[in-house]
Amino acid sequence: MFIIQNTNELYIILGKSTKKTHKNYNQRERRNAAPLTQGGIQKMNFISEPNLYKLIFQSRKPEAEKVADWVKSEVLPAIVHKGVYMTDKKAYDITHDRSGATLADLLQ
Repeated sequence: MFIIQNTNELYIILGKSTKKTHKNYNQRERRNAAPLTQGGIQKMNFISEPNLYKLIFQSRKPEAEKVADWVKSEVLPAIVHKGVYMTDKKAYDITHDRSGATLADLLQ
């Protein structure tokens, strides 16, 4: 889950109207909570990762389109064809690790 301090700000960033955007994502995957933080109890909104991607993919703002294009052209094809997406540095670190850590630990 991703923290959204102000849902309206997210909509503005993505170039969406509040009313229209509320209809475009699964309300069941949005949570409100008031966790205890260093600044006291803070009211927070959380949105699921799938809903965040859905909102980004629907946005027509250039910044959101860049993210969507990257996910569609690099990340998803890598996962489909290789079973994983990782940076070259991460791949190097994993293939050259001598610590004896498990693959699951190295992928984190």
